[in-house]
Amino acid sequence: MFNKELVKSGLIAIEYGKLYNYLFGLRQEVNYEDFYSTEEEDIAPLVPRVERLLDNLREVITSNS
Repeated sequence: MFNKELVKSGLIAIEYGKLYNYLFGLRQEVNYEDFYSTEEEDIAPLVPRVERLLDNLREVITSNS
């Protein structure tokens, strides 16, 4: 629904849709795969991108309320 409602409609940039998909897949692996783990050096580079995504989402929410 994120991609359908926000990315395809142009409210959120495609790069954030790809980031969301990556994070969702990572969450699935970490939660449901046996013996899958992540390290800080794998996750740390994602933090600034996630912060920009959250800022963008806040803008969309604020402008549509």
